[in-house]
Amino acid sequence: MHWFSSDSEQNWQKNKRENPLVLQHLGWTDQSVINYNINNEGFRTDNFDEPRDVLWIGCSSTFGVGINESDTFAHRVSKEMGWSYYNLSRPAIGWEFYYRMLQRFIDTIDPKYVFVVDPSTLGRREILCDDGRNVAITKPQPRGTGKMVLSYEPKELLDSRELDIMRMRSMDAIRWVCRNTKLVFLGDITNSYQTHSARDLIHPGVEDNTNMSKVVLDILSDLMYYK
Repeated sequence: MHWFSSDSEQNWQKNKRENPLVLQHLGWTDQSVINYNINNEGFRTDNFDEPRDVLWIGCSSTFGVGINESDTFAHRVSKEMGWSYYNLSRPAIGWEFYYRMLQRFIDTIDPKYVFVVDPSTLGRREILCDDGRNVAITKPQPRGTGKMVLSYEPKELLDSRELDIMRMRSMDAIRWVCRNTKLVFLGDITNSYQTHSARDLIHPGVEDNTNMSKVVLDILSDLMYYK
């Protein structure tokens, strides 16, 4: 498929009407082709048919919305280091989803390394309901694109103190799940490069991902067991 999430054809047509000079400056045209190859578990990566060296997990910026997979920092870093990898990132998800996916797939993938990238906003919760629904609750983001999704859950689930302890307990749970591999929390590296230059004019673009890959490689160079 050639469109995904906020990088939709509808959004592209809207940006052509409202932001043609920005698209022209960034080099995005009707001939720009982005491929989204989604595996049988819903991730933008190969099917989990064999163990791989590295597992990446993050939100839309690590997924690479609005750019080709080969331009993402996860791909660039893995290629530079000579690693095979899977990417468990998805748009609009947070810490609780991270834990659930790592707990589900860590034994199947059996990675040597796991790299966790902070979601672009802390205010994302995942509520698992008895009827099988996964209810997403999202705190509105400063740029105004976020939506508050409420069902019967109290709004206190998005209060800052609750979000802080949610992040702490999710990180502790992830440490336990990944206790037999080398785990690195990379922190909030993507928000530093939010120039909104991907095709959807929301997410980090190709140059941003190049810069993020350099940041990650610098981090890895300080960790002796990656040398």
